[in-house]
Amino acid sequence: MKRGNFIKKVTQLLGLKDFQSRESDEKSIKVLLKKLAKRKHKIARNIKKETSKREREDLLEELEIVQMQIEKGTKILKAFKK
Repeated sequence: MKRGNFIKKVTQLLGLKDFQSRESDEKSIKVLLKKLAKRKHKIARNIKKETSKREREDLLEELEIVQMQIEKGTKILKAFKK
């Protein structure tokens, strides 16, 4: 996945309409990865709470998407360091 495309998809996933890219893609991706990690923890906490079966399934699906985005972002950051 291209860097710009990754940044665009993650900002949409997180609902960040006013996200400003940093000086470099690397910094932007680091910021987005931190936000994704916060979202992941928030979803995990909500799953632990008593929720309906449907809500739990939705949260698990969202958690899976967030985890995939974190993995993609981490791969992109590793490519920066090469």
